[in-house]
Amino acid sequence: MDLTTIYLGLTLRTPLVPSASPPSEEIDNIKRMEDAGASAVVLFAIPRTAGWIAQWEEMLLYAEQKIARPRQLYLGHGQRDYVPIKERRPLKADSTGARRAIRAIALSAAAGVVRNKEAD
Repeated sequence: MDLTTIYLGLTLRTPLVPSASPPSEEIDNIKRMEDAGASAVVLFAIPRTAGWIAQWEEMLLYAEQKIARPRQLYLGHGQRDYVPIKERRPLKADSTGARRAIRAIALSAAAGVVRNKEAD
């Protein structure tokens, strides 16, 4: 069966054109879509381009704008202090505050703030 079609001036072997989505971010997934019958794929970055251009235009046109959207470039965290496990002091049984939390829940229940659903 001939499924050839013309889409945006392009002749495609089938009318299957997957939209931009997380699978279209990786070339291996795009190859799988082609193997499954897709003739073209809307690349993931194309819908974002309008937003990127709008942000760039805002930065150029509005010098008084003090807050710009930051680039999402994660550089990692700074240096963190680390104590080897053998050098750490042992935790006390109540160091997590579990007893205080249980007592607060009990007091709240006694005051009617917290109810036991099974008892209702």
